Amino acid sequence: MTVYKGSLLNVTDELVDGYYKVKLLYGRSGWVSKTALAKRLDEDDFLWSADLEYFLLQAKPDEESFRKQVTETAKEYLGYQYRWAGKSPLGIDCSGLVFMSYMLNGVLLWRDAEIKEAWPVHEIEFEDLRPGDLIYFPGHIAMYLGHGKYINSTGYKEHFGVAISSLRKEDPDYRADLFQMIEKCGSLF
Repeated sequence: MTVYKGSLLNVTDELVDGYYKVKLLYGRSGWVSKTALAKRLDEDDFLWSADLEYFLLQAKPDEESFRKQVTETAKEYLGYQYRWAGKSPLGIDCSGLVFMSYMLNGVLLWRDAEIKEAWPVHEIEFEDLRPGDLIYFPGHIAMYLGHGKYINSTGYKEHFGVAISSLRKEDPDYRADLFQMIEKCGSLF
């Protein structure tokens, strides 16, 4: 079976020739190379993430390093095809892109294109957007990259899949259709 980046596994103590016996959260077991696993949480916890990124649970990460890391993580998905409700290499939608980018950097978000009370993102002004902040449209979400650029996953024929677009009218990758529909912006910080 295929285990995608961000999959949570229960790693047993059984290690054979560099492979750990692992169990999925619903009980199915298999073997994964220890080089494909990254520690999650602390030394006594056996939940691991099937990627090389640390998955840390913390109230608020270091702002500057988080902003850099979350935007770099989102860019790793460039070129992935759009797939409604997707969040894997088989296809990813807008909220899946944002959710996975944040989750792989230790922050769980509401997986939909809205700001929800009791979740870590709060509303900010458009003028206050910084890299890693979120832009909300009706039924759509994007991540701001800085310098007037944002990344999103879309079924739009001109920018199908995960692509970088611009908020600046003079840029060739400007999407007037989205710019005119910005509802709100949000930030973890």
